[in-house]
Amino acid sequence: MRGWLTGRTLAGAVAGSLLCYSLVRLQPGAVGLEPAVGAVSPSYIGLLLDAADKPVLVVGSRRLGRQLTLKVLQPIEVPPGKVAQLWAVPKNGAAPFPIAVVPKAGSAQSTSPDVSEKLFANVAQIALSLKAAPAVAGASPAGAFVLRGHCVKIW
Repeated sequence: MRGWLTGRTLAGAVAGSLLCYSLVRLQPGAVGLEPAVGAVSPSYIGLLLDAADKPVLVVGSRRLGRQLTLKVLQPIEVPPGKVAQLWAVPKNGAAPFPIAVVPKAGSAQSTSPDVSEKLFANVAQIALSLKAAPAVAGASPAGAFVLRGHCVKIW
């Protein structure tokens, strides 16, 4: 019993711990902590196009996440006193529901009211309208959508 707690045993335990730490820190994919090269995290993605079919906005959210990532590819012209409101358009013909307010340019993060799997599982399209104020739950879009795109799940 007395022989197992020696300097050699302690040094081996420290060396093994450092090796494990280094492996996890420097090569997380080797131990299954990172997606394999070429793999995409399970996500919902929307690419919104303008009337000329040019990509204007990319929307993404991890399947079990509540964080939306918004990336404006081309500046969105938003008249003074209006906001660019993002909507989810369900597959079953139900009324669209608001998701987030989109910036005129650049990128933004937004927190969704629920996990993406619950919000987007039955959504066919993502669309953008211009409104006088940010929409609240239960609101409906005012006027026509200025951008539209498919909502796809990747997994």
